[in-house]
Amino acid sequence: QKQNTTRPLISFLKNGDLDKSKFIKIYKQRENHYLGSANFIIDTDNKSILNITMKIKSLLFENEIIN
Repeated sequence: QKQNTTRPLISFLKNGDLDKSKFIKIYKQRENHYLGSANFIIDTDNKSILNITMKIKSLLFENEIIN
């Protein structure tokens, strides 16, 4: 599939910070696509990097993506 080069990209403010309002707008437009195409959805709220990594590894093993 050819990449759509006209879609809006995440932008940054002049000071280098993420333009949060634009990011939220773009995310809300794309959220259903992201969720619909995801093989796994992992809740990362209040979890450590180690905990998230172990969850990803566990899912990969359980679904025989890695062995």
